[in-house]
Amino acid sequence: MKMKRTGLCKATPETIWNTCFHNVEGWPAWDPDMRAVTDASGPCETGTTMTFHMNDGGKFAMRCENVVQNRRLEFKGGFLLGLAGALGTIELEPTPSSTSDSPETRVTYSFGLTGMAGNVFGWINRKPIERGTEDGLANILAMSESAQK
Repeated sequence: MKMKRTGLCKATPETIWNTCFHNVEGWPAWDPDMRAVTDASGPCETGTTMTFHMNDGGKFAMRCENVVQNRRLEFKGGFLLGLAGALGTIELEPTPSSTSDSPETRVTYSFGLTGMAGNVFGWINRKPIERGTEDGLANILAMSESAQK
């Protein structure tokens, strides 16, 4: 079960990255389901580890993977003794019409639950996961456009 949403942002990939992703402990500002990120081993780069504290009380060890600064990142982690996991992906791609005076970046946010139990849990919670993905993307766009000005 995976949600994928895309939006256009009037900001550069660098602005989006620095505003929303570089400091992983700042991720709750754009992720409406997250209360806090703690224990970060560094900024957003491949291998960075952290703990997500969710609004519902859940606490998950997560890791950044396949990070290309200003372009893409993945965050993933397992739970329920490895029977379930979470995988989020952010991709930033300047549009062909983007200029330095009028930047425009395509932002794609994918999030899903993996594994046997994750697929069942994801199907049961499809609507809240969909809403969280859409609201997270909307927050990324709004925060980044505000920072670009």
